[in-house]
Amino acid sequence: MSKPHSYIASQGAFSVRSCVCLLLLCTACVAQTPAVKYETEHARDLKSSPREITLNINTLESRSSYHIWELIPFKLTFSSQRSHFYTAELASGGSVAGVNDDFVILGPGISKPLHSTPILNTGVVCCESNRQYVGRRPVAAMGYLNLKETWRFLKARGQDLPDLIPGDYSVWIRTRRVRRGLPSSSFRDRYLTAGDIVVTSTNVFNFKILTD
Repeated sequence: MSKPHSYIASQGAFSVRSCVCLLLLCTACVAQTPAVKYETEHARDLKSSPREITLNINTLESRSSYHIWELIPFKLTFSSQRSHFYTAELASGGSVAGVNDDFVILGPGISKPLHSTPILNTGVVCCESNRQYVGRRPVAAMGYLNLKETWRFLKARGQDLPDLIPGDYSVWIRTRRVRRGLPSSSFRDRYLTAGDIVVTSTNVFNFKILTD
């Protein structure tokens, strides 16, 4: 017995709608917006960061607007529910651990999260160290971002970047300042060794680059 024409028509319409929905879903998965890519990568990095440690970032004096050429000082605040287990290098620039802050940036014209440094930066001006235990009482370090110099550095390494222009930017930080326990007193462990874990800031900081 043949199916009624109305039944066949409804089934056909259902199939067309299903195909359209599936096509839209696939397109959304493939063509993620830069903001979605940025949020996805931050969530992934945060998931692999030790749960016992919280890293919060903010700019000094809580400023939220800068010029392209300005050095932006970030305050990195570490805390942990687990006392006397992790230590953080609080001095910036005097050891390998102290220079391994990776600023992950999103801004106008950037199609995917942009990393300011390689996975492990071994360039260092020796020797300075201020390593402290991370516990319930927060400890803080300073990190510095200059967008103009970052663009120059990345272009010198062969990256094809859009022009650096005014607009709204976002940044989170991945750092190799943290390690389990205190390093040994050897020169290598104290100054030439990065932390054995990567800690991701729990928050994303949004700021504006002004027109000069």
